[in-house]
Amino acid sequence: MRTLQFDAGNTRLKWLLRENGQPASSGFFCNTEDWDTVLPGFLDTVGRLDQVSVSIVSGNERFEQIKKHVLATQTVPLYKAAAKKVSAGVTLSYDEPEKLGVDRWLAMLAAHATKTQDSKVVVDCGTAITIDVLDKTGLHLGGYIVPGISLMKKTLASNTGKLKYIESTDNNDLTLGRNMVDCIQHGALAMSLALIDRVVAQYPGSRVILSGGDGGQLEPLIDVYKEGRVSLMPDLIMDGLEIAVREERKGCAG
Repeated sequence: MRTLQFDAGNTRLKWLLRENGQPASSGFFCNTEDWDTVLPGFLDTVGRLDQVSVSIVSGNERFEQIKKHVLATQTVPLYKAAAKKVSAGVTLSYDEPEKLGVDRWLAMLAAHATKTQDSKVVVDCGTAITIDVLDKTGLHLGGYIVPGISLMKKTLASNTGKLKYIESTDNNDLTLGRNMVDCIQHGALAMSLALIDRVVAQYPGSRVILSGGDGGQLEPLIDVYKEGRVSLMPDLIMDGLEIAVREERKGCAG
């Protein structure tokens, strides 16, 4: 079975092709690209598919673009993920599940499916950093949303007259900065880690499930990393999408 998954975030459209459930190839398109131009060519190279599934937080217009080009080239079921109050062992804390970002929901489904006998601190480090806590039973206790590392730095630069955004290559230093670039870079990194470490400290014995573009940068700097309580899962949202589709099939069969 060949399935294509899309994760349409605030910055990129990520894709993952699975062969019999296993990742075969992956890539992304930037949101600044013309999807009406890049998607047809991409879908022509993918070959015959059995299913396409989509997680989208960047607006319904983006979904309609994906849908249009998929259905123009493939005759397949097209699944659009939507958060549910109870699914695959996860129970959301939101009274209105549709108001929780679908990417957060999918990340929690995948984190809970790891089945380790501990609470989970689920961290997605992208344009925004989202943190959600699941107890041992899969009950969602709540979460946080804060600007991601790059967004923090860009926002600071765009709202202050003398600070300019310059990306630093010194990505793992938490010492006090001695120039403007390092002060901003080290400060944004320290703030992100401080929030993660604080949440983990509130739930002793919890495991950090880490994903997102900045996940690899943060992984070795989290306090409980040396204790073996940090798991980096780059395909966390895609894994959650796979679970959500499976649950949808069960519901239809029932």
